Amino acid sequence: MTASPASGQGRARGTSPRPPVAAAAAAPAGIVGALLVLAAAIAGVQNAIVHAGWAPAPSWLGTLADAVDGARPQPWWGVVGAAAAACGVWLLVLAVKPRRRTAIAVSARAVSTPAGTHAHPATGGNDSGRDSDSVAADVAADVGDEDAATTVWLRPVDAARLAGDIARAVPAVTGAAATATRKKITVTARTVDTDTAAVRTQITDALTDRLAPIAGQVRIDAAVHTDKVHR
Repeated sequence: MTASPASGQGRARGTSPRPPVAAAAAAPAGIVGALLVLAAAIAGVQNAIVHAGWAPAPSWLGTLADAVDGARPQPWWGVVGAAAAACGVWLLVLAVKPRRRTAIAVSARAVSTPAGTHAHPATGGNDSGRDSDSVAADVAADVGDEDAATTVWLRPVDAARLAGDIARAVPAVTGAAATATRKKITVTARTVDTDTAAVRTQITDALTDRLAPIAGQVRIDAAVHTDKVHR
């Protein structure tokens, strides 16, 4: 579970805090561009050192200029220009592309956090060894009663852990695994009961009840298989 680091600032400005988001889509292109600029700067420094007479070596920029001196237009230059233009448009699209959200908005006091989940430093770091209700209470106290439902988010991986714990607590379930995205939680369970439909209903009801704060944002699916080892 992650608490927004900007919750206090959001209240002070009268605006909602920003949800957790992934890195910008333009980040890799920005790194490549920074490396190219660094390479150009190194070449410029080397050229200055050579012209100052501090190093008896040919200038890289001078060598490049000599190589292209006298070059005549070629048919493939148009292709290179078109590719460069397309690359520029692609970079502009990446620059304005919104960041992808990485968590599900959830009430801090309504969901118990399974062991091993991650807490933002504002809530005291990793609280895997503490009672989940006390962790939620601390988060709610930190963000305020009115903002608790909008400044705390659950990562999909933590939602999957929680869903798996809920499914395993259902009677007759011998094991369960869960996966989750921001839109869907899928639980696969094993049972010793031959009436898998009834067990599936119990699991679905338990998940719907315990995950009520996020039920409107994610779809919950459950599949139940008979545990052949215990038949």
